[in-house]
Amino acid sequence: MKITAAFCGLTTGALIGIALPIVALAGNAVAAPSTPHAAWSYYVETTSNSTMYTLGCNQGTNAAVNGYSLTTVILDFGGQTGTGQSTEEIDGTVVTGSQILSMTYNFADGFYSCYNTNMTNPNIFAQLTLCVGTNNSYALSYTGGQSWANLVSSISNDTASFYNGYASVNILGADDIEPGFDPGETGTVQWVHGYASVSSSPPYINYGSADGCPSEYTGSTNRDAECYNSNWYLSTIFYFSFYGSTAATGAAPEIYWSGNGHANQPIQWANVSAYGYYYDNENEGYVLGPLDESDLNSASNDPQTAWTDLWNAYENYPPSGLLGVVANYMGYSLQIHDAT
Repeated sequence: MKITAAFCGLTTGALIGIALPIVALAGNAVAAPSTPHAAWSYYVETTSNSTMYTLGCNQGTNAAVNGYSLTTVILDFGGQTGTGQSTEEIDGTVVTGSQILSMTYNFADGFYSCYNTNMTNPNIFAQLTLCVGTNNSYALSYTGGQSWANLVSSISNDTASFYNGYASVNILGADDIEPGFDPGETGTVQWVHGYASVSSSPPYINYGSADGCPSEYTGSTNRDAECYNSNWYLSTIFYFSFYGSTAATGAAPEIYWSGNGHANQPIQWANVSAYGYYYDNENEGYVLGPLDESDLNSASNDPQTAWTDLWNAYENYPPSGLLGVVANYMGYSLQIHDAT
């Protein structure tokens, strides 16, 4: 099923909780800027609050010592089970919503406390955007989307005190949305609509893939190309990433490969944004930056390659400069690790 913004009558999700760094003035075939620091995100394979505090502390200390003002981290708790009140982590451990809340809180506390303890430059204000992640596999439903949104809202409320003149923590939802997880895509639609129905919740980001989408520029000739299983199109992924009934606020796409026998994921995502440009009044969506997995698979893109290739895919999209505004604001780099 195709989902188009015009058909659904939707408006773009607000960019809430994410600072927007302008990293370059794109549009004239300039070289890619320096890669932002690669903040560590995690597949959570633990139920230990102390482990999560330590991981957050490590990030906060690193930001303080190196003067990093902007850090985005995804905590991936696996797919939801049942009505979405719990998840199954990547190692098979089932965790409840209260455990997810507690682990996320401890990560945020660790970052905030250790940043303030180790801060060397009081003129730098550090912002951690902490994204509470699931995926579109297992049990997908409207109720599950609501459950996740309510959980994210509770975490946001509980961490609201992590703010002073030197650092802050902002909470977002997150979903690893991949066509291969839900070939019919109807479950993902229901989840997104359920999430959006909870008006008190922060929006979510999509940190998934664009499976099957064209690996060559589609331009204006094939604006809504089919991607996967006759159900997923460029418009489908655009909707889940940048609309979602106004719940979706942006994407941190998987950029594990850039061709060479694999899909050219940077160009796949540039085609997703080009759909928005041509069909939605030049709205290309907001891309935070790439997610890479080189710590878990050394054969895949490292942070510099992932970020540079994604930036170039947008900057060089024909005609030159068409998607340069996306490159301008692509100021983050994320790398997935295991938290055990």
